[in-house]
Amino acid sequence: MKGFILCAGLGTRLRPLTDTVPKPLIDIDGENVLEKIIIKLKNNGITEIAVNLHHLSDKIIGFLKSKNFGVKFHFSYEKEILDTGGGIKKIKDFVSNENLIVHNGDILTDFDLNSAINFHEKYRNDVTLCVMEREGSRKLAFDGEMNLSGWVNIEKNIHDGEVKDKIMYSFMGVHIISPSVFGFMPKEDKFPIFDFYIRNLKNIKIKGYPVKPDYWFDIGTYEKLEKAKNFFREFNKGRKL
Repeated sequence: MKGFILCAGLGTRLRPLTDTVPKPLIDIDGENVLEKIIIKLKNNGITEIAVNLHHLSDKIIGFLKSKNFGVKFHFSYEKEILDTGGGIKKIKDFVSNENLIVHNGDILTDFDLNSAINFHEKYRNDVTLCVMEREGSRKLAFDGEMNLSGWVNIEKNIHDGEVKDKIMYSFMGVHIISPSVFGFMPKEDKFPIFDFYIRNLKNIKIKGYPVKPDYWFDIGTYEKLEKAKNFFREFNKGRKL
């Protein structure tokens, strides 16, 4: 099992902060986001991690080289941001014949990652999407056996795939893919991963794995970032007592 942390984004909703600090390096009560994700992956036995880079890439590389995580890093620089699908395709050689955990670089969450890995391997899924129940306009649709069937944006009233009378969950920003997926990827180097998944529902086995995390934060806006900071400030204060 290898890891892939998505760090190429511009973080436009967090400007001017992200004009000088890449979003994954934003401090959250003494540790930045990237650091927390790496430690979580390492604690689950993952010691080879790819990181895609674009915006302020030198700062991310410099940070990772300044620390001793006990992890081997693979840097994947994107001259043009390739979206999640293209980013995954670009590291095909790094993945080789192993499974890959893909973790968004702006998500902070804690749940039993090993149980998701075991589920992925036990049922021989091509893709396992970690999902949860939470408020939000964007949902993934599943049938009664938790096979992905589509997605919907309730706020914009748009959808793709089959969503009527389906079970709805929110994506957590963490999923597991098997190397078999690469055989179905398009010739294009840039593409959204969920568009690819919906186009290939008959070709690849994509399951949802519902979890109830101890916490979940998307730090994509100032409001959401402040909520995460407040949580970890209190969380870490309690650990010190």
